[in-house]
Amino acid sequence: VSEPCEKTYCAWGATCVVSEDGKALCQCPADCPLTSDPVCGSDDITYTNYCHLRQASCQKRKNTRVKHQGACGEYLIDELLFFICVFGKITSSRGSD
Repeated sequence: VSEPCEKTYCAWGATCVVSEDGKALCQCPADCPLTSDPVCGSDDITYTNYCHLRQASCQKRKNTRVKHQGACGEYLIDELLFFICVFGKITSSRGSD
């Protein structure tokens, strides 16, 4: 006798659980920890943590992935600060000072 979830693929971050009648069911994550460990999703939404991203991905039935650790937009700010530090000033792309 094989395990019902053995041959079941669950998409969008869902996990397979066996129902009371022995059938395989895909369920979205129900409870996520409130721990703050922000991730930026491929949908450019900041999620509290990876579990919340999986939960939203499952509920929306979209394959949302982690774009990067941290809030969305953090890298843009870091890159701007690096540019200012390296070049010492911000210049206008319009060519006038």
